[in-house]
Amino acid sequence: MIPSGYRLPLRDVKKEITGSWIDINKRTKAGPGSADTLSGELIAIQNDTLYVLTSSRLIAIPSENVKNAVLYIFINRSGLFASVTSLVYAPDIIAAIANKLEGFLILGIPWVITGTILSAVELGDKSNLLIYPERDRLIEFRDFSRFPKGIPPEVDKSKLHLVVNQSGRSY
Repeated sequence: MIPSGYRLPLRDVKKEITGSWIDINKRTKAGPGSADTLSGELIAIQNDTLYVLTSSRLIAIPSENVKNAVLYIFINRSGLFASVTSLVYAPDIIAAIANKLEGFLILGIPWVITGTILSAVELGDKSNLLIYPERDRLIEFRDFSRFPKGIPPEVDKSKLHLVVNQSGRSY
């Protein structure tokens, strides 16, 4: 679950001061197949270390301990396209039922086809994600961190916190 403050539409990604949300599976000492999961805001990548801000604290993870990771750059809008398609076609269904006009349903079919195609294309498009190691390198995640050039020395790491939602509660 990604907090609402980190689920941004594509147009707002460059305007935000936060880093993108990241899910990391870390290698553990228990064995090669075991992993520990961590989620939070990507703060920085520097000196082969990823800095991730969780709800409790800032965690430094050496890059060699990262088994796999997914960075969520912006939200996928496939659900929005499906909802709009349903809302646009609903009056056709209601009118057809109310007036017993089966042919009336045909008028909305172009909307249904268009909306279904848009939803399917958006759902299959993973351009909103960076995926390590399958598709991307960890260094490519840096551009989507809060501090792409590394954490400035004057920043007090203990004062960093996650984005606060509209109710004033931090995540």
